[in-house]
Formats: sequence, structure tokens, C-alpha cells
Amino acid sequence: MDLNDLERMGRRRFMENLAGIGVSATTLNYLEQDELADITHDPEEEVPYVERIEIVNKEPGQPPEKEPVYNTINREEWERRSAAINIRDDLYEWAQNELEGDISTSFGKLQHSPTDFGVQLYVPKNSSLPVEKLEQILPTETNARVQGKTYEDIPISINEAVSTPQCDYQKRDSDTIPRGDMLRSDIGEFTAMGTFHSDEYGDGLATAGHVMEEGMMIAKNEPNDQNPWIGNARDVVDDTTDDNIKYRDCGFIEVENGYSVMDAITGSDNSYIEFTIEGYHTDESLNAHAGEETLEANYQGRSTCRHQGYIEEVSQNEEVVLVGLDEETQDGDSGGPYFDDATTTEAYMIGSHNGIHTDAFFNKYATATTPETIEDSLGGHIF
Repeated sequence: MDLNDLERMGRRRFMENLAGIGVSATTLNYLEQDELADITHDPEEEVPYVERIEIVNKEPGQPPEKEPVYNTINREEWERRSAAINIRDDLYEWAQNELEGDISTSFGKLQHSPTDFGVQLYVPKNSSLPVEKLEQILPTETNARVQGKTYEDIPISINEAVSTPQCDYQKRDSDTIPRGDMLRSDIGEFTAMGTFHSDEYGDGLATAGHVMEEGMMIAKNEPNDQNPWIGNARDVVDDTTDDNIKYRDCGFIEVENGYSVMDAITGSDNSYIEFTIEGYHTDESLNAHAGEETLEANYQGRSTCRHQGYIEEVSQNEEVVLVGLDEETQDGDSGGPYFDDATTTEAYMIGSHNGIHTDAFFNKYATATTPETIEDSLGGHIF
């Protein structure tokens, strides 16, 4: 496909042709024809995608202005990743119909895979079919077709989700609430993911959903504070399971009572403001980096402070799983921000902490709800 021919096409044919060679709907939503040559010289050899969304301007009480930042991935690698993603999605659809209880499927790097990637199915302890039975029903490997090509013997691993038990932050005596600040509700202590503009309620905070209920009063996590109430929980999405399986999990707090939000993130012990968040990584970006040590991810929570890891896998419902953390996460970390390897002044969001899981090899992974999932679930914009 000639790049000049693409640029001369009408908008509709342009989009149809790019969709036909694997460019995602998210990227097509932003991509203009005159931008394509600046992104790739050959879209049949390199698949363009939106890697990050940058917040270029934000007026108080108004949605932020956003701009895409593009990247490309080698088509052969994109096809190998897509083959595993397709199997992940098909397996999830099958499990939703055949299994009781909440399940999730993930794709990531797996040893002994001819494509370097494989799929993992996580089932709760109360599943209608235990792991041993599923291992008899499901194949250990399968094939997938991408762009007319068949990728064979992609491995499938079945694991039981294992619940894991749950540094203390410094107190911040301020009426501004940044990302990573300590909060509490009647359910318990938690961490603010950060600033969020709700289409219904305006500017406020996003965090995990399982730490609060709709209408619940939210306070600064400082028992001696004379004015601790900061606002109320509004939209809450909580797909938590007793077995701590990865889930979609987010909520919005309408900030009131003289408090305001800050789009910066606190230092590792919450005692100072470190840098601002300039935007967020898309789900496509996370898929492109899964299983590679190409995107360092920092995690921050009020109980375990800050740790670093990499994106090990991305689950069917678009949650990020990070590995390489120095410690397990603990109660109080929920809602905390995940962000990339920051410069001294800025960083990009990767997600909001929602739990941990332990795989069949007893590796403990921290899990997060991605920015795109949060925006879609809560109806608004991260800023």
C-alpha cells in the first residue's frame, strides 16, 4: 500500500484501508491523513498507534484539551501480540458463558511459546470448574489467525487466583489534594489516584471503587484534623471479588468543603510535591509494552510508598499487571497512581491500583485499572 495513495484518498477510504491493515479504532479516531507520513514511512511494515494522551490545557471546571502522541510497532511483533490478544478475548468470552464466579484472562510473555506470548486464565476458588477440571477441558495451546496468517501452538495457562494479605506516609497539612494523598471512608483508608473531571459533577478525584460507596463521606486520613471532610463519593464502579481477581474498579469523589485538587503527584513518602502528570498511556500502549522491560512503571500507595516494576501482562478487561515490586501492596494502597518512568518534572499515568494476585508460581503482581477504562466507566477525563 503506497503512502502517497493513502494520503490522496477520501477520509472514509483512508480509514477503511488503515483499519484493514490493523490500525485500531482509537488511533483512527485521532489520526489525520497529513499526519501519517510523520508517523511511519510504511504502515504495512509498522503499525501506528496512539501511545499517550497529553493534557495540553485545562481550565477550572472544564474538560481538558487533549492531544495524541503516536508511536509504531513492527508489524510482525504486532501480529504475534495480536494473536495472543485474540485468544485471550475468545477464552474470556467462553469462560463468561461456561464458568460461575468472576474470571479474567490475560496475555503476556510466556516461556516456550513460539510467538513469545501466551494467555493465562485466572479462576476464583469458588469456580464451577476447578483448575484441575479445566486443565482436562481446555487445550494447553491453540492457534490464531491475524491478517490472514496463522500463528500456531500459542500456550494457555490456567491459574487459581490467590488472595494475598494486605511505609507509612507523612501527614500533608494542606487543603489541596494531589495524586497519592491519603484519604479515608467508612470502609477504610485508601490513596487518591488523582485529578478527574466528571461530565456530571465537574473537577474532583478518582480512586478505587471498592474503598467507598455512592454518597459516602470522604475525609483526609488524619484523625486529628479539625476539618477532615473533603466531599462525597459519587459514581462508583466496583467489580471486586472475594478471591481478589483482577477487576474493573474505580470511583469519583466530588471535592467540596474548601478543598481543591492538584494535578501533581506527591513524593515517595507524601511529604512534598514531586512532579506533574502530563497525560496518560492508552490501552494500546500497554498492550505494546506487555512482557517487555521497555516501560518502567512506578506505583505509589499510602502503605507501601513507591515501587517500580514493568508491565507483565494485560488482562481481557484492560487492567495492567506489574511485576518487579520490592514488596507486596497492603491495605491502604488501593486507588494509588501508577505512572511511567518520570522525568524530574513530568510523568504519564498508567492506572489506579485495585489489588494484587498471586500466580501459579507464587509471583505477586499488583493490578491497576487503566486510564481509558476509568474514563469510560466514570464518564469524564483524567487531567
